[in-house]
Amino acid sequence: MRRYSIRALRTAATSATILALVACSHSLVQGVGTTNGHSCSGPSHLTTTALSTYDRVTLAMGPTAYVDLASPRGIRNLTSCGAVPRVVGVLRPAAQPMPDGESAVDFVGTSSVVLGSEDDFSIGPQGLTLEAWIRPSTLTFGHTESTGYVNWLGKGHPGAFEYTFRMYSRGNSEGRGNRLSAYVFNNRGGKGSGSYVQDDLRVGEWIFLVAVFSRSPVNGYAADSVVLFKDGTRRMSTPNSQFDVVPHKSGAPLVIGTLDGRSYFQGSIAKVAVFDSALSDKEVAVQFASMTRISSN
Repeated sequence: MRRYSIRALRTAATSATILALVACSHSLVQGVGTTNGHSCSGPSHLTTTALSTYDRVTLAMGPTAYVDLASPRGIRNLTSCGAVPRVVGVLRPAAQPMPDGESAVDFVGTSSVVLGSEDDFSIGPQGLTLEAWIRPSTLTFGHTESTGYVNWLGKGHPGAFEYTFRMYSRGNSEGRGNRLSAYVFNNRGGKGSGSYVQDDLRVGEWIFLVAVFSRSPVNGYAADSVVLFKDGTRRMSTPNSQFDVVPHKSGAPLVIGTLDGRSYFQGSIAKVAVFDSALSDKEVAVQFASMTRISSN
């Protein structure tokens, strides 16, 4: 397995800000595959020249899965784990590249990408971090559920719910127009404990969302909480006790674009990563900076 050193990462970086943040990142100093002793990370079938700066920075943090959604025919998990992505429905080339110029794919409203139900995709003793870049092509979705929302990335189906990212459609019945949120559930479902942001959104803008599901008080997180980041900044933290949630593993797969086929995202989803630990503020900031090349400190 290839390991990236700090020196290699610095060579790849194109911004002094990124270098400074990398130097401060505990996980990056340890190197690839060392987050909580996890050995399932790093590209297993690509040369380093095929990776962007953002890819290198993210892989150096030791994800258990890192799904490259660059083209409809090139959906890849860049880690050396199993979890081979399976496309359901139709994906199209994205109408707009990512902030660093990389290509992406569009989910057209009835499409998804399914991964397996790996143990490392569930919230374990060290917590879990789930992240993705999204670019909605509409603010009023065509396939919503319940009060008018879309579950667009998560793990769960009836009797086996775990967690999800959610976006509310404009004009939903709860007055939560375009709210972005992350929830954790008991396996039986019901109300989930969650955190959210409700900023003004625009069609076609790229957004970086990170959810940290903590189990212990590390990196400034309260134990058993849901923490939501938007564009590299921590925005909200909510205790799991909000609705008496105690997370447990289930057999549900991790799905991108929907949760259980009852609602679907429309627009681009890219750079989906899962970590079997709670990433720190600095680690989230270095990822955002490596994509946008702007200061995040």
